[in-house]
Amino acid sequence: MMKSFLAVLAMAAIVSARDLAQATPSARTLAQLPPTVVQGDSPIGPLSLFGGFKTIYRTGDASPTDCAACLPIGTITDMNGDVIMLERTIGNVTTMTPDVSVNPDFTSMHVEQSEFDGHLTPVWFKPTDFSAWGGLWIPCAGSVTPWGSHAGSEEYEPDASCWSKASNWSEYSSCDSQGGAATRQLRYFGFNASSPWAELKAAYNPYNYGHGWEAAITSEEGDVAITKWLTLGRLAFEIWSVMPDKKTVYMTDDGTNCAFYKYVMDTPEDLSSGKIYAAKAHQLIGGANGGDFNITWVMLGEGSQDELMAMLEDTIMFSDIFETTDYMVRDEIRHMANGEAVVVTVGACPKNFTSTNSRGSTRASEPECLQLKEGMGMAAAFFETRRMAAYMGATTEWSKFEGLAFSPDTGSLYTAMSQVRQGMEDYANKGNPTPNYDMGGSNDVRLEYNPCGCVYRWTMDENYSATRMTGEVCGTHVDAGTGENLGECDIRGLSQPDNVAALAGHNTIIIGEDQGARVIDFMWQYDLSTKELTRILNSPYGAETTSPYWYADLGGFAYLAGAIQHPYGESDSEKADDPESTGKAGWFGAFSFKSSDFADGKQLRFLGAPATETMEAKYMHTVVTSGAGYTVKPAEPLFHSDNGNTTM
Repeated sequence: MMKSFLAVLAMAAIVSARDLAQATPSARTLAQLPPTVVQGDSPIGPLSLFGGFKTIYRTGDASPTDCAACLPIGTITDMNGDVIMLERTIGNVTTMTPDVSVNPDFTSMHVEQSEFDGHLTPVWFKPTDFSAWGGLWIPCAGSVTPWGSHAGSEEYEPDASCWSKASNWSEYSSCDSQGGAATRQLRYFGFNASSPWAELKAAYNPYNYGHGWEAAITSEEGDVAITKWLTLGRLAFEIWSVMPDKKTVYMTDDGTNCAFYKYVMDTPEDLSSGKIYAAKAHQLIGGANGGDFNITWVMLGEGSQDELMAMLEDTIMFSDIFETTDYMVRDEIRHMANGEAVVVTVGACPKNFTSTNSRGSTRASEPECLQLKEGMGMAAAFFETRRMAAYMGATTEWSKFEGLAFSPDTGSLYTAMSQVRQGMEDYANKGNPTPNYDMGGSNDVRLEYNPCGCVYRWTMDENYSATRMTGEVCGTHVDAGTGENLGECDIRGLSQPDNVAALAGHNTIIIGEDQGARVIDFMWQYDLSTKELTRILNSPYGAETTSPYWYADLGGFAYLAGAIQHPYGESDSEKADDPESTGKAGWFGAFSFKSSDFADGKQLRFLGAPATETMEAKYMHTVVTSGAGYTVKPAEPLFHSDNGNTTM
């Protein structure tokens, strides 16, 4: 027997749907699902039906049932809903093929659930309409709001300062570090880089992109209502998440020399008006193990969706908000205490300008001199959020701020930093001295370079305001290729952590990876009590394990969902043609469990595979569940060996 559910899916994200009473008598709320798959290589005896990671879909899969609006999952469409085609030439033959993403893209999906083993089977996929918002820009991670909608993100916002001064598309795209993405976005409007400049200016506006957005399923046919919340600011959104007070929102900024943000709604469950803040870090100890910081908050501004929409409709420009001028740099000879003379690079802004070190998510090594124009504080806070954070003195030195999740078990927020580098160092770039990244800023963060990254714990007060940031668990840098390590991060630990999920009631978090320091990425369970890491999933070559998300009870089953994006995309692309290759399509799937397994406070613990086993070549081409299965605490282990250790 099957139960029916509606969900919304986004690239690198899990999504939520509200309970639809009209759907079927058995319909229940399905929160967000992310993309990932596995081919279960881990029989676990009497529990073989449960605990393994099972494929729900791969990108490019056709809709299982006919539907006028249904397309293969990941198919990219324009503002009219027409499929965007790619021209491919092999030899003398040119063909046009649909553009299908290898990252599970934003779609509504109808799934059926088996009452026997909980497996979720897609019924249809339907693209989601973003035409009222100028399309969707580089979708990233997501979460579920306390009121049951999907909280989605747009990553790597375009640089509006380049747009403000450009006189043609070539000038703009060559100036903006996201020029390539902007050029691809033109396809959404039916244009390309050679289209008339006047038409491009009328269609495209960088201030349409780089926002947090919300999606709610509004009908049993999978219709979705979309809102881009301008009130959440504009940045390289990795993810935003609402705290249990239904009022406080945290947002991570995924780039170089970025900030960490908080938004506080005027009214709970109403994102339409509030105040936006950026964190100021005050370092307490030396630079090892991710550091330790007291946190204060700098208010950037307050505003409402209506006020900001009016500015957007009036085609506000960067030049309306800030005046800029060149940062003046010179070399000075300084004498050290030992009498040695050294040359140092120093700089400053002219009078009435403020020096900053964060002009864009990927142009952060260039300092910038800013002067806020009169009456433009609200516009700066919400349309130029990172620049305003730097202008107001918040910390804009973080590098690759990734996922975040709140754990009710510890009352803390957990965030991932994929690398500790550049602005997070002390006038250095990956261990090499340089004035870049810190020049123009306040150099609040002075840590040791760690290419393997860290997960941080943020201590919260009674108002869900973070007061302290501490390195919780970090990867370990090693010499590449030593021992079992096929990269520069120790295989027994993290390598450039990405998205994070908290399993409420289980005192544990799940950590994905997005990295180039190893040939394959892992997904980990981290025990918040014992501080132990357990590897639970391996990716194919060149992929990333992302978007873990926990659903405690859906029709009597619990799910740990996850995604694997762009196999062979970040490394080893030539291996995509190997006989054992599973192809470049992305994966989406979930570990499934009976919810009753976790009754009476029992906690999920995976049984991980040895490091040497996970690196065997046979695992490089497929998604593999690590280890023998799972057990629960404090109940007795599912399996025992003679020495009392839990085994297969």
